[in-house]
Amino acid sequence: LRYDNSQAYAKHIQSAGMQHLAPVYLIISKNPRDITEAIDLIKKVMEGADTLVFSSELVKLGILLDELQTISAFSPKRVVILKNTDKLKKPFLQALSSYFSQTNPQVHLVLTATAVDKRTAFYKTAEMSGVILDIPEEKPWMREKTVQRWLRERVYKDGKQVEPRACEALMQQIGTDQDLLLQELNKLYCYIGERPVITYQDVCAISSSVNVDDIWKLGEAIFHFNAAVGLEVFKSLLDDGAPFLSLLRQVRSQFQSSYQICTLLANGKGRDEVSKQFPYLTPHLLNKKLQVAQGYGMARFKEGLLTIDDMEYKAKNSLGNDAFLGEMLIVKLSTK
Repeated sequence: LRYDNSQAYAKHIQSAGMQHLAPVYLIISKNPRDITEAIDLIKKVMEGADTLVFSSELVKLGILLDELQTISAFSPKRVVILKNTDKLKKPFLQALSSYFSQTNPQVHLVLTATAVDKRTAFYKTAEMSGVILDIPEEKPWMREKTVQRWLRERVYKDGKQVEPRACEALMQQIGTDQDLLLQELNKLYCYIGERPVITYQDVCAISSSVNVDDIWKLGEAIFHFNAAVGLEVFKSLLDDGAPFLSLLRQVRSQFQSSYQICTLLANGKGRDEVSKQFPYLTPHLLNKKLQVAQGYGMARFKEGLLTIDDMEYKAKNSLGNDAFLGEMLIVKLSTK
């Protein structure tokens, strides 16, 4: 049995309950939050059961197999979690594949990985013997949309609401890292107290290491090929203490959304479809986004995303100071 999305997998876990969980679960995703939440669902259903967690980089095969084969008189059900199975060597994977065909009825084995080849015996036997959650890697703009939906649902689950513009501003500040977004949400909850709605002003006051309006100004300068203004705004942001990588993340967010709009337009979609894909945009901002998409062009957006990735690589590997890399970035992005 295989699922390719968290929602269907969650329904399976909830309907299965403790008595009908599969003996083997293989959870595959490049997003650590997907893996954490998938494991948490099993832990919740198996609340009270003994749980052992092993790392593939450290565990010995013999020790793991002993735990899997142990029959306990004290705990009728146990959960054994093995993380990062994509780092295991072939003999270890073969031993696990053999276990899949003759599992211990007391044990639910949960395996995690960032990627597994579907053609391997390990993948095929796991699918036949248990359940696989294999979440495909999303395109950057789709990932942003998925995390926005998750963020809104999380706020609603916590008994609050968030303005669409506030949601967008929060993601521009933090990116799509769900753990960091949760940290910012907790700060915002403390700030708004009993108020039911998180507003754009709240995000600007609490979550902004970078002034959101300045980021919009920077984007406009780049998309209108005004390198002088872009350099001035970027330097000002750095001088005010904005982290370079944070600025890169926010510029990338603007490029990703505009590139997605270009893609929609190139596929014959109109203003209504763009508005549907970006419901947080006011009519005024939507008009500006459409103008930017048409004026800057799909090829430049695609090239710009590669340039941003290159600058991030250089920054993380100390291949230039922030000011120098920032100047290179703005000049490249703002040149026709």
